[in-house]
Amino acid sequence: MNSCEQRSVKILRQDANTITIANFRHLKQFWLATIPLNGLESAIYQTQEILPESCPACHSQLRFRFRADNPVVLTSQNVLAPKREVTLTDIVYSIEGTGLPAMQFDVISALLDSLGLSYSFVSLQDRARQMIYIELSTVNQLRLNLSPRDRIKLLQAALRQSDRMGMTQMYNLFERNCTSELFRIIDASVAKRIPATPQFFINLPTGEFVNAVMAKANID
Repeated sequence: MNSCEQRSVKILRQDANTITIANFRHLKQFWLATIPLNGLESAIYQTQEILPESCPACHSQLRFRFRADNPVVLTSQNVLAPKREVTLTDIVYSIEGTGLPAMQFDVISALLDSLGLSYSFVSLQDRARQMIYIELSTVNQLRLNLSPRDRIKLLQAALRQSDRMGMTQMYNLFERNCTSELFRIIDASVAKRIPATPQFFINLPTGEFVNAVMAKANID
């Protein structure tokens, strides 16, 4: 797999207040990132509309925002590079199909285990540049209504999932994808609310077109 741009992270050390990871991507480079758990301000669910309505698809990811007085601190991962620090208030957890260097995402590859999965942490600046300025996509955002405790649990679960999975999993459009992997940790981290009546869920690609079709069929 091409790991020059997409890599899962490795947890190097952690304590009650911070977690330090390797392989955080910012400005097309990999950094060590020290993440302050107590600085976490909000968690935001993002969807990127990738294809037109005639063939809808979307990418999902999590954005974590930190207070300006307690940001994420990056230091160079390359021991030969000049020592410097960079601070960020927004980071993104993006789970993406990763293939050979010349490989492009397509439906057949997505169904036949031809793509690996990277569980990447990356700066908001890099993701915005890719999604908005290069791919010209619309990005929707939904702030998650979580308690401070659940926000921290979600961030910790994302970091541990990335470290645990590494680059060992294969992408599958319907079983293991950017959305299904996020909901595994959301469901495990957030206090459960039992619905008043049973609900039926179907695992399909999301997006406005698909949502409209499912709404007409009374499917959640």
